[in-house]
Amino acid sequence: MAELKTTETPVVEQAEYMAPRAASQAKWLTFEYALAMVSVTFAAITSVVLVPMLFGMWSAKEAMSFGLMLSGSITANILAVGILAVLFSVLAFVLFGRVTRAIAADRSGYTGRLAYKLTTYGSLFMIVLAALPLVANLISVLISSLLLIGVSDAGSVYTALYLGNFLPSLVCLAVLAVVIFFIGKIINGYNKSRPLAITLIAITSVVAVALAITLAVQAHDKPSIKKSNFKYNSSYLLD
Repeated sequence: MAELKTTETPVVEQAEYMAPRAASQAKWLTFEYALAMVSVTFAAITSVVLVPMLFGMWSAKEAMSFGLMLSGSITANILAVGILAVLFSVLAFVLFGRVTRAIAADRSGYTGRLAYKLTTYGSLFMIVLAALPLVANLISVLISSLLLIGVSDAGSVYTALYLGNFLPSLVCLAVLAVVIFFIGKIINGYNKSRPLAITLIAITSVVAVALAITLAVQAHDKPSIKKSNFKYNSSYLLD
């Protein structure tokens, strides 16, 4: 009886075939995770930039002609930055989901790789670096408030200090503290990437909506301010 010949791929050839494919998949996974962390960092820092701007718009209502409403393109650009932060948060949510599924499927040891650790710690470093000026600003406001005790018109001075400086910095620091908390959990081995992205989606969405409402209110109030100033100047000239 003739022997049946079976064609089998040698184990060595299979290993040589699978090695480049595994390396390619690892690189793509690293790219997705790095892009997710960059998106988180961008969204968090952008929120920190926009929140003081929001407080400035409402605390200096008549001074809103400070430059924001001089051009419609400036208004559009500010709103575009807020929307971009929301989009980056959504992108981080999608990418974190893909990375989580890939690690659960066949990349259980990926979190121990150097690329993963560098990406995570790099994002944490950038967020902490952005938080340091906020901490310094809070301390400077507290020291300034002690130095200004007894000055004339102290009420308006303290209002400007705490509403225009202290409160925005405190809100921004709280946002960054939440992000640092979630990244710290990720470093310690807990999968908090998607809760982090969901939190950032909520924060950036609130900031973007608040920006849109504020810019719309200020844009509609601006003509009335000009009109009232014109009436005041006209009556002054007639007198």
